[in-house]
Amino acid sequence: MEQKKTGFIKGKVLTLGQQSVWINSLQSSKIFKNYNLKKWNLKENIDYRNNNKYFKNTSKENNLSCKALLTIMGADNVEAMDISDYEGADIIHNLNNPISKSLFEQYDAIIDSGTLEHIFDTPTALKNICDMLKPDGSLFLAYPCSNSIDHGFYSFSPTLFFDFFEANGFTNLSAYLHEGSPRLYERKGRLFKYKHTCKEIPIVSSRGIELIFFAQKSKEYKSDNLRKPIQLIYNERKYEKDEENLNSIKSKNLFSKRLILFLKNISLNILLYLPYEFERICFNMIRRNKIIKYIGRF
Repeated sequence: MEQKKTGFIKGKVLTLGQQSVWINSLQSSKIFKNYNLKKWNLKENIDYRNNNKYFKNTSKENNLSCKALLTIMGADNVEAMDISDYEGADIIHNLNNPISKSLFEQYDAIIDSGTLEHIFDTPTALKNICDMLKPDGSLFLAYPCSNSIDHGFYSFSPTLFFDFFEANGFTNLSAYLHEGSPRLYERKGRLFKYKHTCKEIPIVSSRGIELIFFAQKSKEYKSDNLRKPIQLIYNERKYEKDEENLNSIKSKNLFSKRLILFLKNISLNILLYLPYEFERICFNMIRRNKIIKYIGRF
């Protein structure tokens, strides 16, 4: 809903797979009202019924369809791409394979909440997503990040998307991490704002961690010159910058630097003999708060 205020849902929208919606019309109205957002009217003569066959004869049977939700958020036209017509997709395509050029730059927004992790050839799938998006078009991606063993082929870290999309000219990159139930999606969980790419984030949890990522395509993206990045923390330019900072610190106060390293080594050795819970708390306090910011429960 924060991103909704930027108008990223507009024009022609593509979803990868038939996305399930976990709210009904009344609940959506309450959410829009709470966030003071404009709600577009549904067009006549369009079937907005939920396509999720698992919702039939359940309390979720009257939930909104993805097409209905995106329409009231501002989309003019919504299409779905899937590997089969099992749920009535508009476009049938296996994203392991390159898309037809007829689909290049056709969509103002592309939304994927749970498809990419099931596709073996991630680089090809990411290139397909980039190619189908119009310049200035928006991306919304949501995937398992941690604690989802065998849900899909992969779980993704934020650095993959930040490094890849930044290398290929995308702008307005932002991300969130949601810690919640991997089974009951309606259960509220903790939401964190991801600040920047850095060392690994120690979120130790029995719950699933989901990554939510936003980006905007720029005219700098070149389909015939896709850039495959080196992970940021291993990037040579970053190493050079870190080395400069380290040398600067050494020259300014060598004694303080050695004292900090000495205390750090002692602390790590002490943690080896303490229960694991102490390690978890210490790393959360020292590292996690620098990289992510707690927002609330959603």
